[in-house]
Amino acid sequence: MHSLRRKRPRRPRFGLLLVVLLAVAVGCGGSRDDRDEIRAQFGEPDDIVQTEGPYGDIEEWSYFDFEESGKTRFYRFERPRNSCGGDDNWSLTFSGDITPGEEIGSAEAPTDPKVGPSGGRP
Repeated sequence: MHSLRRKRPRRPRFGLLLVVLLAVAVGCGGSRDDRDEIRAQFGEPDDIVQTEGPYGDIEEWSYFDFEESGKTRFYRFERPRNSCGGDDNWSLTFSGDITPGEEIGSAEAPTDPKVGPSGGRP
């Protein structure tokens, strides 16, 4: 007599593993550091503020008296904690010209310590 056991269907374990590895390889193709481009254009920033945020690290760069306009050029970069690309995966998330002492969201714009919030030199 033959047994009436059902055959279990074969699961594509190897194929599934291959698809997952391929997705990780394509999705994590390399690192990106937007800070390099800004540094190449304008040199080292006058001020860097580093903050540890809830989901990653934040760097805020300031260039005082940007292009002799009396304004500050402000850049914000973020690096997520759990991301592909390694530790150098910094993305530019905000940039703009601001007047020293002006509020941006909940934070006050950086002020050149040599100039002061009024914009005039001592």
